[in-house]
Amino acid sequence: METIAICICTYQRREMLARCILSLIQLTVLPEWNIIFIVVDNELKQNNKDAIEAFRDLTTFPIIYVHQPKRGVAAARNAALVAAEQNNSDWICFFDDDQYVKEDTLKNAMLAAKQYQAQVVKMFVQYIDSKGNASLMSNDVCEYQNIETCATNGVLFDISLIDMNRKKLRFDEKAFLMRGEDRDFFYCAFMNGAKIVKTCLAVVYEESTIERDTYWYFLTDTYFNTASSIRFYYKYKAIKKLFHLIFFSMFGLWYLVDLVRLPYFYVFNYKLFKHKHLKILHRLFCAIGVFHGLLFFLPIYKKNIGY
Repeated sequence: METIAICICTYQRREMLARCILSLIQLTVLPEWNIIFIVVDNELKQNNKDAIEAFRDLTTFPIIYVHQPKRGVAAARNAALVAAEQNNSDWICFFDDDQYVKEDTLKNAMLAAKQYQAQVVKMFVQYIDSKGNASLMSNDVCEYQNIETCATNGVLFDISLIDMNRKKLRFDEKAFLMRGEDRDFFYCAFMNGAKIVKTCLAVVYEESTIERDTYWYFLTDTYFNTASSIRFYYKYKAIKKLFHLIFFSMFGLWYLVDLVRLPYFYVFNYKLFKHKHLKILHRLFCAIGVFHGLLFFLPIYKKNIGY
């Protein structure tokens, strides 16, 4: 019998959290699994406790409520790790509170872990808008692959990860709202010998709200990702990747020459104008992210609070 701890960290997303839990309690569960749900409330007060406890009547599996008033998703995730350890879990599965899943998501993730002998399985995230259509952030590629690190928005991993080589692996709480703490966590595991795979068979849906499904959000997200990547590569002395990112971003500034052609595209080919316009801005925001990252100007990532 294997115990799987399904963990959700939440902050000011009461309605989204309810939808997330409702989909998770309908997951296909194999007879050899013991499922527990761990929900970490990251608000200052226990504002979500009643909403979480209401779901206990809808499932036979235990739902454990954890209150972590210390602000920051890293602190919330670490509280989930401690709770999973205390409940003798064999596997930990993280989902975001704005996600929902298919019934076979967990089953397919576990199958991938066994098939590829992986300690970490990153699930495929399909970004959608409020109407169920693919959003601006939607992934285009869906395939199995070996990877070096990943995010926590739909991930399954062996609990042995957090005590590899007698080192207590935790999410970096110094990152606070700067992002990248999950990427750092799994890269540390990879460097300690963990095998990480990504599979398209385990699908997770993540709603991109109207606020997020805009060109501005897409561009600022690019900036934060690039600045975070510079910090990440510098920390691990990944010099090749660091210079590759710098070169890619700075070389991308050549797209600025297209600025003089934008009026022509606007008049004669508006579709191409939108594409070129976004491409130029994307590369520009990459370059700004690189510049700030190199100066150790570490930006705070502004999280959405949901509905």
